[in-house]
Amino acid sequence: MDDANRREAQPNMEYLKARLLIAEAEAARQEAALRDCKQARDRINAELAEVYRSRRWRLTEPLAKAKQLFFGNRQAPIIPPGAGGLCLKQPAVLVVDRHIPMEDRDAGSRSMFQYICLLREMGYPVVCLGADFEAPQPYASALERRGVTILSGEYYARHWREWVLQNKKHIALAVFSRPGPAYTFQRFVRENTKARAIYFGMDLQFLREQRAIDAGDRTVTERQLEETRATEFVVMSDADAVLLFSDKEVEIVRREFHIRAQAAPLFFYQDVPKRETPFGGTKNLLFVGGFAHKPNVDGILWFITKVFPLIQRELPDICLDIVGSGPPRELLGLAEDRIRVRGFLEEQALAGLYHASRLCVVPLRYGAGVKGKLVEAAYYGTPIVSTAIGMEGLPDIDKIMRPADTAEQFAAQVVEKYTDGREWEKERTALQNYVAKYFSYAGTKRMMEKLIDSLNSD
Repeated sequence: MDDANRREAQPNMEYLKARLLIAEAEAARQEAALRDCKQARDRINAELAEVYRSRRWRLTEPLAKAKQLFFGNRQAPIIPPGAGGLCLKQPAVLVVDRHIPMEDRDAGSRSMFQYICLLREMGYPVVCLGADFEAPQPYASALERRGVTILSGEYYARHWREWVLQNKKHIALAVFSRPGPAYTFQRFVRENTKARAIYFGMDLQFLREQRAIDAGDRTVTERQLEETRATEFVVMSDADAVLLFSDKEVEIVRREFHIRAQAAPLFFYQDVPKRETPFGGTKNLLFVGGFAHKPNVDGILWFITKVFPLIQRELPDICLDIVGSGPPRELLGLAEDRIRVRGFLEEQALAGLYHASRLCVVPLRYGAGVKGKLVEAAYYGTPIVSTAIGMEGLPDIDKIMRPADTAEQFAAQVVEKYTDGREWEKERTALQNYVAKYFSYAGTKRMMEKLIDSLNSD
């Protein structure tokens, strides 16, 4: 590994063009914000002009209003114990994500939570910084119980750069997740410390946006796609190591960005529990996914409107359970006796539903990365029907299951698996063996030890 940060003869011109594109996009946003500030200033000046034209004895109330407009309820930032904030005393790992991991909310957070816990178990002190500088509960306490330090609050939001400079000798490794936070924090950390940097790409966001455009999503623009692609290229180029969860995306990054990324498990488990519920003790279908993620919304709406009616012709008593935070109105409007929108469920309740359900459906029509819902269903031993997009990036998964991309194919496969107990038992066993092989704690720990050793030896 060299100072080219794992780039394979990547032309410097392409890198500089990508940074220029991002800078121009940011400048445009800043100009728009400046226009908004100027308009606010003009409105306040107009109000002040009215005050000055009024009689002197009527000044008190308007001036108080003007003061509120100018100054609001500003308070001095609360400084944590120790005038300079947290001081590191030994080499530590700095982890930066868009927020601290909320492990039961989305697959990316669950993955980062597992990797943070792994780093702690490997003996590394860990400092976690969410780009929003918030520490929501119970997630902050879950990290702190494992010995993780969290940088949060107004003080660190204003002074995180000073904190990095103050602790630069002790930041030995920096882990960045997702392109936005990585672009904001990575370059400063790299330029002002000797830390090696690992970039975790939860999925290739530019690939997800390209597929959204291809699927007809008008909320994603070509300009947005161009900026996202440039951002991902820059943050990967600036890292010493790039970890992706999808084999397919490793190939794309190597081909398009000339960066030597490597695959890593999305989740990993110490043990895979043997499923006790037999075929006859299960019923109904299960879909799991957070609805802040557009592909989940698109996929489940397609399934309900195009696929589920075909299934009901053959299996009129079948029900569909939909689990995930933030279900949108259009989904809630489709809920009825046999389509149950359950919203967010705690982990224990969700595990019970996996065991009780006969099949898990993954009807995604676009997206990127390895799908956490598929890995999780496999872990619990719940047989799966999925589109090719849902199966993407998982090595050898096609030896266990086959994709279903049309409504007719999807419905036929659901009916087939739902009614064939022998094949259902066979797939259940194969899925849990698959998780034990590709998503093991021991294998992930060996991978991380080898990676960190190689970074330290360069």
